[in-house]
Amino acid sequence: MKLVIHNFDGNPPSGAPEPLEVLLLKQLSATDGSEYWLAELSQSIIYKTDGKEQEVSHIIVGAGISGTSFNKSFQNSRVNVAYVTDQAALTSEELNFAHADYVAIGIGSIQ
Repeated sequence: MKLVIHNFDGNPPSGAPEPLEVLLLKQLSATDGSEYWLAELSQSIIYKTDGKEQEVSHIIVGAGISGTSFNKSFQNSRVNVAYVTDQAALTSEELNFAHADYVAIGIGSIQ
């Protein structure tokens, strides 16, 4: 499934285009009951943090409203976005925020 995040309240996260298009790859297991997915960016971006630059090719997205899921009816809903900063996140089945930096809230839709 493709998720398009089309609104960051006019302030997209560092390096991200708006809209931001991602391909949902796999759902991650999480202990807080929320739905999170590992997603691949349509093209890598450069993330600048703590005086360093890092190429980011994947993000973690979370449905921002309790009880919502990323399915075809997910339209114009809140999405939490975290950049994957540790490649260990790509092979893990469980969510680990130590492998990502939370960067933004946007509004997204499944296409």
